[in-house]
Amino acid sequence: METIIYIISISLQLAGALLLMIFVLSTKREKVIQRFAGNGIIARDNNTNEILYNEKAFKDSFKNAYLNKCSFAFIALGYFMGVFGAINYNKALVGILIVLCTGLIMGATYLIVNQIVSHSKVINKKITNEELSLAGVEPDIEDIPNDEIAKLFE
Repeated sequence: METIIYIISISLQLAGALLLMIFVLSTKREKVIQRFAGNGIIARDNNTNEILYNEKAFKDSFKNAYLNKCSFAFIALGYFMGVFGAINYNKALVGILIVLCTGLIMGATYLIVNQIVSHSKVINKKITNEELSLAGVEPDIEDIPNDEIAKLFE
């Protein structure tokens, strides 16, 4: 009975981490634009039809999405690999090695995600009006085109 409870326990932990990773922590551009629009200010210049926004904050949204996805993958893998491990060694030494290994994994993950974010064409491409429409996002601020201002004074 203990084995069955253990299997169910690990399965629930893995399922929770995987469900979050797959359905909540999307790194698809459209989903990142939707999340970014909820947190940042997007403006449209109606004279040039250009979308204006904080590009660094947008890249940070992608970085956070990738880091969150990695963290849940690590949690899921850790739970799964825990099934196969047992400490038959000095527990203090194992604890120190765990701390060191954790630091290495976190540092490497952060460096890799930074490289992906800084070199990906998908991430570094400017947001377009079409992408905003597909994501169901309206700019927070729009200015009035010059020709409409001129009509007001005719």
